[in-house]
Amino acid sequence: MLIFAGFMLFSLMTNLGPNAQTYLMSGEVFPTEVRGRGAGFAASFAKLGASLAAFLFPILLVDIGTEALLYGLMGTSLLGALITWLYRIETSGVSLDEIGKPAP
Repeated sequence: MLIFAGFMLFSLMTNLGPNAQTYLMSGEVFPTEVRGRGAGFAASFAKLGASLAAFLFPILLVDIGTEALLYGLMGTSLLGALITWLYRIETSGVSLDEIGKPAP
């Protein structure tokens, strides 16, 4: 039961965090003219990061150990959340056509 609860918590946090942000933010922060290209660029980097993590995880697990690897993953996740928070673009109440245009 504990393993199931842990997996459910992991899945919930992954899908609420980085997975959702890849699609939600990239669809809103790019100007209309390049929105599709920008969303594709963001999705491709997300897939690249996931592929690298899947490839490097077993290597790092052997080299640095479980505890160091998990602390490293925690640190990079928190760093990603901080960068997202610091450089976010508020889009509520703004037309998607107006996003990305220079302020007057």
